[in-house]
Amino acid sequence: MYCPTWMPKPLDARIGGQFANVTGVDKHDRSYLVSFVWVEHDLGGVSGEVHVNFRGYPGRTAIPTCEDTVVVKGKTLHPKLPCFSDPRGTRRLAGLRPTLYTVNQGIDQWHLLYAWRHRGTLYTVSQHVTPPYTYKQVVRSLDRMTRGLVEVAPTEISARGGSSDVFCRGSQLAGRFAVILGSPGAGNISYRLSLKNTATAACAVSGLPQGRLLDRNGRALPTHVRAAFPGALTAIIVRLAPGQSTHADARFSPDVPGPGEGNRARCEPVAHFFRVTAPGGGTTKVPVKPPTPVCEHGQLRFSAYGR
Repeated sequence: MYCPTWMPKPLDARIGGQFANVTGVDKHDRSYLVSFVWVEHDLGGVSGEVHVNFRGYPGRTAIPTCEDTVVVKGKTLHPKLPCFSDPRGTRRLAGLRPTLYTVNQGIDQWHLLYAWRHRGTLYTVSQHVTPPYTYKQVVRSLDRMTRGLVEVAPTEISARGGSSDVFCRGSQLAGRFAVILGSPGAGNISYRLSLKNTATAACAVSGLPQGRLLDRNGRALPTHVRAAFPGALTAIIVRLAPGQSTHADARFSPDVPGPGEGNRARCEPVAHFFRVTAPGGGTTKVPVKPPTPVCEHGQLRFSAYGR
């Protein structure tokens, strides 16, 4: 596996630090994800975000497959698609040959992503293209991060000494995204995302929820998940035994248009569902109760998963 010696400011790559977002290992394929995020707000909403993800797929070199959720003629379908696509050339950086991918899924959506193969394993690093970084600046950032990567040997955990947390897959989770009574005020409202482990095996979640708002027919709506308390996010591992639940609260405006939304009757179309991207892969679609527009281009200021 690789560890960075440089990160785009203000990230510091400290697992468990103030910018830690998600850290986990998938029990099915042993792939891992380490994510870091920083978000800044001003009076106009989100003014800056830096979000970087590192992934590894031990013993695999093929691009993984992701699952989407679409509704066609009233029927919900789950088509498969590559997690990384639209390659835009290969670079040579410090002995590595990463390929740039510009269309990515899940937590890497809206990111530029470098993927490379080394000793029979696929590795990736990605960064969100959003202010304060432009497309060209993200490419330079990825170049610098990749050049500074250091290969380290992972720590092996014995069966008697403990085991890695198994992160929940979309098929294991069900729930809803519902209004918190008494929360409206100052043009904002809070909804609670509640997820229950409906499987027969334990699993875990961590960090900020990731997902996409959907309209009545399952069409994707503008969605931008942000940290409710940037710079003070504490991401914990929430372990869910079968039947146990976790929640995360989101604050947003249902009726105050953000920049660029004009004076329409509704700032955005009404969201009827929230398609949650599970940390272990896959998605689950939960109802929004009651359905609501989410202004500022779908900005949801989420807390981290908790009890």
